[in-house]
Order: sequence, then C-alpha cells, then structure tokens
Amino acid sequence: MRRLLLIPLLAGLVLLPACKRTPEHARVDAALAPLLPGDTVALACLRLDRLKGSPFYTKYVTGKRIKALDEFSQKTGLDLRENVWELVFSTNGKTSYVFIRGKFGGDFGFEPEFKGPGLQKTSYKGRYLIFTGDHGVVFMNTGAAVAGEVKDLKALVDGFDNPARGTPQAVLDLAGTLPGTAQFWAASTRPAALIPVGDGGPAMKGGEAMQNNLMRAAQSVSQVKLWGDLSHGLEMHVQGVAANEKDATALRDAFQAGVGMARLTMKDKQPEMLKLYDGLIGTTDGPIVRIDVNEPFELLDSFLSKLQIAQGAGAN
Repeated sequence: MRRLLLIPLLAGLVLLPACKRTPEHARVDAALAPLLPGDTVALACLRLDRLKGSPFYTKYVTGKRIKALDEFSQKTGLDLRENVWELVFSTNGKTSYVFIRGKFGGDFGFEPEFKGPGLQKTSYKGRYLIFTGDHGVVFMNTGAAVAGEVKDLKALVDGFDNPARGTPQAVLDLAGTLPGTAQFWAASTRPAALIPVGDGGPAMKGGEAMQNNLMRAAQSVSQVKLWGDLSHGLEMHVQGVAANEKDATALRDAFQAGVGMARLTMKDKQPEMLKLYDGLIGTTDGPIVRIDVNEPFELLDSFLSKLQIAQGAGAN
C-alpha cells in the first residue's frame, strides 16, 4: 500500500519541473492573446518578471530612471514596477495599445482601487476604466488590462461584440519563431509600423535624418523580428527579410556605414562609446540581413546615462 501511494507522489515530482520550464518559443500570454485586435501588424513584448535581478532592472526600473514608466503611472495610476510581469505593445500602424499581464490588487471579484491626482474611474460595457485626460487603462479581468487613449480603449471593447472579430495570426506566428528565453522581443509583418512618425525631437541631434533612414530600411524588408537579453548587459539580435540578396547586402552596408559615421563623431574623451560601436555587427545570409549587438552593462549604462543627459539638455 505504501508503495502504491508513492507512485503518484513521484510522478508529481517528475512532472513539476516540466510545468515550470521556459517555453521553447516566444508567445503572448494566453490571457492577453485573445484581446489583440485582428489588424495588428506589429508586436513587442517586455518580460519584466525575467528582468528582475538584472543590473538593468535594479538601476533603471527599480531606480526609477525610466521617465516613460513614471509618465505612464501618472496618466493611468498603474505602477508597472508593482506586480506586473509582462507588457505587450501592439499596433496596426495607426492605433497602439499596451496590454498588461499582472496582479492589480483588490480582492477577487472586486474592482481594483487606484488613487492619484486627476484619476477618474467609470464603467464601459461592464469593464472597469480608469483615466486621466485622454489616456487610461481598461481592466479585462483581475490579471489582464489594456492601456491607451480612452477613445481607442472603447473601440477595442466595442470590437468584442463583433462575431467576425479575428486574431492577428500572421504576426503571432512570426513571434512564435523567436526563442522562448528572450526577455524582450518584437515581430512585425509590416516593419514600417514600428517607426514613430513625427518630429525626431530636439534632444537627439540628427534625429529626423535617423528616423528617415530607419523608415527607408523598414520599408525595404517584408518582415522583421528582434529579441534579446539584459541579464548581464545587452545582447540583442535583429533579423529582417529583404526582397533579394542584393537588397540585403545594401542594407547591411548602409548599417555599417552608419556605425562608421557615428564613430567619427565620437570625441577622443569618449573611448567607451567607441567600444560600444565595436559591439555592433551586421551580416547577411541570402535575402536575410542580421544585426547582432553584444555589450557589457558598463557600456550600456554609460550610453544610457549620456542619452538621458542629452534629452535633459534638449528639453531645456
């Protein structure tokens, strides 16, 4: 009898590690995937749960050095540093959303409570909506929420009433070819949708020219995917599919020329920045163009610090 009782216990111990294994391929959380609009052409995911403990998370996320996180909290009342483990950005090229997976507080079955200056709350078609001005967050359940402009959030909820509503299977399938260990990743079946349209901003000298170059590069590839890791520094891989081998080679050469020009603008007193550019490598394989980045945290930190200083100076 004792031996019989041990059999299910041992089976459970064997199966337990398998349940916790990292998936082989990247995917959008099962609670978020059904919420994505059917016309989505680009997805980007950040796994905050996997970043915890890394030097980047400690200094920039916990250390509150990412301005966008503070602005998001002010607009929505939702602090992404607390009990949030996955963020998924989606866009169709015009309308964008941030899908949030986490635990938002409150008891099961009750609305979460958020307090902040100017925060308002209402119900839209039975869903809890908090907002400040034009931006807000709508809660789908106790573990899934969507952030965006209020008019877009309402349009998203309205879409659930459409029986013909579909899923963006093409871009989900593309994301499914990425490694499941990635801490951040992006995939697009229309890469130009990932490039922000408008002023490049005064903080980055030559920002408009850089934006135009990125747009031309994005329009010359049929799909793009990106994945990486911030555990010890910055490891990132970008892969685009051009129309042919000649176009892929032209893109690689343009990238290497851009890196060369950037090196020439560096001052002698910035040897760490020259080392940073040494970690940028462009290659091709037929119509596929690849860019690989491998930088230690010290170089990444130095670059981000200088970027923040430049943005601060440009804002004044």
